[in-house]
Amino acid sequence: MKMKPPLKILLLFILYRVDNTTALCDTWATDPVSCVKQYNIEWDHLLPDTPTTWVNTMPIGNGVVGANVYTDGVSKVSLLLSSQEAWNEASQLIKLGTVDITYTPSPPQGSTFKQTLDISTGTVQISIGDLSVSIWVDAHSNTFMVNHTSSVRSYNV
Repeated sequence: MKMKPPLKILLLFILYRVDNTTALCDTWATDPVSCVKQYNIEWDHLLPDTPTTWVNTMPIGNGVVGANVYTDGVSKVSLLLSSQEAWNEASQLIKLGTVDITYTPSPPQGSTFKQTLDISTGTVQISIGDLSVSIWVDAHSNTFMVNHTSSVRSYNV
């Protein structure tokens, strides 16, 4: 098959980028995780008018199932679940539902807040005061995993 010149140039450019990945990040060959981590998304506050809406969500998934993860920034973490197999009769992709996780007692008022989408691990990490929550999707079992820890006190879920 004979390629036209523009296609040949495009193919050479793509091959150059794949083979010479150091052009994308200086440490790719020795430490690719640090190259990806520079694209992590981190929030230290939520939009105040609408803390529990889609504008404050971070996506996780494995290609089959996924979730939009969000929090009220006080004591609740929510997952809006989806699946590539969830279609309605009008052939529209639909959400499966919401899972709310409420922690009691709430972390103290005025606690520090941080929400991070870790690109290298596909994990959403939420910290509210001493409460730390990590959420990810298992790549092999289509299972949502939630890990929560606190160094100061115990929480009821």
